[in-house]
Amino acid sequence: MLCDCELAPGEVPYCHINFERRAILTYKCCECGEIILTGERHSVFLYAQEEGDPIEEDVTCAGCTNVQEVMGCFYYGMIYEQLIELAMDKYNNDLPLQFFDELSPGGREKVDKYVLANLADWDDE
Repeated sequence: MLCDCELAPGEVPYCHINFERRAILTYKCCECGEIILTGERHSVFLYAQEEGDPIEEDVTCAGCTNVQEVMGCFYYGMIYEQLIELAMDKYNNDLPLQFFDELSPGGREKVDKYVLANLADWDDE
């Protein structure tokens, strides 16, 4: 796990279910915004913040799911922003090598595209 944050009381959803499946429709990944095509594996996170709330759903492509697993703790829909912030604040605009060792090829591709490219832009400024 890359980060060591702790959730504050009340930040854990009232109920949640996380599972993987193959897409029977096309979906949009909540992390990278890319389309998940019919037949591709992806993760689904169903949750409600409080009793009586409607069930919400976040769908995540396989590459982003791998990044979530390696990251450990994160807010859905914001993992790449969190990784950029973590790299800037804690790792001097980089990420530790052991983080990359744990990523799948799909996860590594997502981090290259959405994190390292942004960090390179910050270094250029």
